[in-house]
Amino acid sequence: MRNYINWLIIIIGFILVAGTFYFEKTKLLDEPNVNPYHEGINALEGQNEPLEAYLDELAYCESRNTDDVKIVDSNGYYSYGRYQYQLATWNYYIDKYDLLPHAEEAEYKNWIFDGDFQRLVTKTVLAAEPSAWRNWYTCGNAIGLYELNT
Repeated sequence: MRNYINWLIIIIGFILVAGTFYFEKTKLLDEPNVNPYHEGINALEGQNEPLEAYLDELAYCESRNTDDVKIVDSNGYYSYGRYQYQLATWNYYIDKYDLLPHAEEAEYKNWIFDGDFQRLVTKTVLAAEPSAWRNWYTCGNAIGLYELNT
């Protein structure tokens, strides 16, 4: 009997923890995504419809539009998020395009699982450097090369 009570307590604890996580995640998903560092985060929104369509296809190919993906890539480094950035590439483009002007480089990784911010980074990079599709070589070849579509 004592064993059953212990298992019951463990199961109830698990349900409470899982429920709390679910409701917190749902609450976060309902809140608007605000980037406190960059007021112009939506500056490119709605511009360049072919690029928007390409970004949708790229996100689906890379991660099936999943933001919290972390995989070991073919080069042995981790790739993160919707567009599968590696940390060095992520840091490079955020610095190059000054996308988090008030953040320290150590804070950049805090944004790597933010799918909307990854989309902004990817859109900024491809709009400025169409040949940068090479960062997404496998999916770029699978869905078509962006620079050829422009």
